[in-house]
Amino acid sequence: MKLTIKKTLSKKSAENIINSRKLINSAGKYIVKVKNSAFTEDRKLIVNLNACTQKQLDVFNESTNENLQYEVNRCQLSFAGKMGFIPNNGEYVEIIVDLIPTHKGQSKDFRVVELNKLTVNNPVTIKSLIQSNTIDPITMLAKDIAENMGIDSEMPF
Repeated sequence: MKLTIKKTLSKKSAENIINSRKLINSAGKYIVKVKNSAFTEDRKLIVNLNACTQKQLDVFNESTNENLQYEVNRCQLSFAGKMGFIPNNGEYVEIIVDLIPTHKGQSKDFRVVELNKLTVNNPVTIKSLIQSNTIDPITMLAKDIAENMGIDSEMPF
């Protein structure tokens, strides 16, 4: 006998996942969290990020919600290109986003055109985070660190 467990995603869980994503609504540099990465059959690395565009969010909000897991997976930015490293799940990376023609060329959408490892040579300052509107991921990182140290993560940062 084979036991099959079908895992379904609740509407509330789907909303929580979507609301945790960084909303990208302009070209520029962002610091975002890596959700996961995987190699395709032809050995191309695809990195899924904890971010989405307004267009992706609009599509999610207009969906029928028949398959929430599918809709949630579609509502995230990904990157497949040259990186020079394989980012770990949960790692924060710097991405460059630009307005790029879609595959049919009839419209444009924001896409990740570059993904870089955060390094000491590329320091992140509070000022740069505020200027690039990316303070949320760092606050999330601080909360993650606090939780790992046993500190109340609900304290204001």
